[in-house]
Amino acid sequence: MNKKRAILLILLTLILITPVLAQDERSTDYFTYEQLAINLIINSSLFLDFEPGEKILNYVKADLSFIPQESFRQQIASTTTTPEAEVTNSLVTYTWDRPREEKLDFKLESDLYTKSIFTEVKEKIQFPLIDLNSDTKEYLKETELIDYSHSQIITTANRLAEGEDDLYVVVHKIAKWVNKNIVYDLNTQTADAAQKASWVVENREGVCDELTNLFIAMLRSIGIPARFVTGVSYTTSELFENPWGPHGWAEVYFPEYGWIPFDVTYNQLGFIDATHIKLKQSTNSDKSSIRYEWEGKDVSLTTGILDIEASVTGKGLKLTAPYDIEAEIIEDKVKFGSYNLLEVSVINKKDYYVPVTVFVSRSEGIRYFDNYEQEVLLKPNENKKIFWIIEVDDDLRDKYEYTINMKVYTLTNQTADISFNTKISFPDYSLQDIDAIRQQREQEEVKTYSKNVDLECDIEKEIFYLDQNPLILCSIQNTGNTLQNDIRVCYQNICKKLDLGIASIKLLNFTTTNNTVGTKEEPIIASNEELSKSISIEYTVLDRPELEIINLEYPEEIELNQPFIVKFDLNKLSETNPKEIITDFKYDATTKHINIDELYSNYTIALDLNSKSLVEETNTFKIDITYKDDEGNTYTQTKEFTIKLINLSWWDKVKMFIKKIAY
Repeated sequence: MNKKRAILLILLTLILITPVLAQDERSTDYFTYEQLAINLIINSSLFLDFEPGEKILNYVKADLSFIPQESFRQQIASTTTTPEAEVTNSLVTYTWDRPREEKLDFKLESDLYTKSIFTEVKEKIQFPLIDLNSDTKEYLKETELIDYSHSQIITTANRLAEGEDDLYVVVHKIAKWVNKNIVYDLNTQTADAAQKASWVVENREGVCDELTNLFIAMLRSIGIPARFVTGVSYTTSELFENPWGPHGWAEVYFPEYGWIPFDVTYNQLGFIDATHIKLKQSTNSDKSSIRYEWEGKDVSLTTGILDIEASVTGKGLKLTAPYDIEAEIIEDKVKFGSYNLLEVSVINKKDYYVPVTVFVSRSEGIRYFDNYEQEVLLKPNENKKIFWIIEVDDDLRDKYEYTINMKVYTLTNQTADISFNTKISFPDYSLQDIDAIRQQREQEEVKTYSKNVDLECDIEKEIFYLDQNPLILCSIQNTGNTLQNDIRVCYQNICKKLDLGIASIKLLNFTTTNNTVGTKEEPIIASNEELSKSISIEYTVLDRPELEIINLEYPEEIELNQPFIVKFDLNKLSETNPKEIITDFKYDATTKHINIDELYSNYTIALDLNSKSLVEETNTFKIDITYKDDEGNTYTQTKEFTIKLINLSWWDKVKMFIKKIAY
């Protein structure tokens, strides 16, 4: 039985979508629509191999994590599963109880509506990003495939971001670099298994997963959260048998605005067209789409491929461009073999950022020094100029004058037609001439360079003893927008040297070196030729508590039944106060206890005693002292002395002997 999940569509959606017949031929038309109705079918099979013997198979379960996601640009009209399955927002679970078939088929079919719309970022978001929340920090982590600690990734990302204080500008520049410098190549090494970002930057090739891995790695290396999106998209490329297929792109976090899509493979930098169907998002690109589970005996399971089919069932309105384009040719007439300059103005009509890709047509008789397409990011209401240097063929026929026609256009059907004439007798302009004109006309990008670091240090223990060496733990973050090299972080006469990319954080530590007691305030300084930052660490160094017994006074000889006094001083030798001092004064079977909470200075102890309790002619007295430090460690001091009984009678000795036996 099929299970359907229907979602109420807003009336506007129903009005805008008009039905169309499914098309077998590839159509560039789909990219120009604001909204599409799409039927998506995902299916696969499980194959059971029942081995000879007592076959037991209690259940088989398949968890499909490829499922269309509800979002601001994607609405799910209905979802049907075959066989009936449990459907959540992120998972479809198929379960077969005690199956006996050798092949288990399963399918998910969704009708959905997708939109191509801009996230309206109206204000500049300051770069670098500081104080991100914990949820977005998850998307700054290095993973197996997004391994951004590679030096080339860090260096390139920092070079592109240097001098920029606008987050959108930085992300757009990095996306352009990946699109222009990594060749899309369906070789077996990249098509069959996703490669690490470090591999991609070294080999300069890959498919959509690899390009996206590198793009995300470069962003994360400078503190910009980005996540991997797995889905389905449409292509007009003849490299693929099926125009609809699996595809990967990125979403980049913009504070206050959320996650904005960037598809570096399709060169859609800040938006995606309506043929993109989002199925899954993750920190990494190696997440599997299906998880299988079964319980049985003498049964093995193999899986078929995941087959994806999609077709457009309806179209909305054509995209309305939020910008205008105007084109101008600098010289109306040039000689064969001469150079010329095409200037295109792109005017943002909106009060939010708009990324635009501008194309020029391939025309006979000329060649372009640049690619046929250029990407430009327009800030709110900005007018920006882009240029193509043109070289006219020098082998045209001398007798004729030619008109060179060109077209400038965008995916949203904004066009501008331009032309110029060329003849052997017309003025000749060198490459240097035209490039000088370009530089004169080109608006210079004003970069705001900020050079700053945040230095934070803490000590493991703020109070410690001379024989201890706790660590000073420091973190240093580049909060400016320039790569900082050769930073020296110094504590006392110990310095550590490091390079710090934009938004990157490095951890380091120092071992305290102290040979004097007291409270100290030590500076830690981070500096290079361009900046200096300092922080102070305050701590207190203690010596171990120590005391001694001095000035011991007692009678060396005494007669029986006579009072006497034993007196001594506890002398504090350390700056630190001994604590929990217990003094045990022992003689024969008698012990006297004296407790002191803390010893601030020398302390005198005087004991009033009587010789009638003595049981030996020569009596040994013992002073045992224990005390502690702030960490609970125990220390001891011991001192012994003797007192002799004199002038004992015969009867005194007998009584002492009896007393001794009694003890």
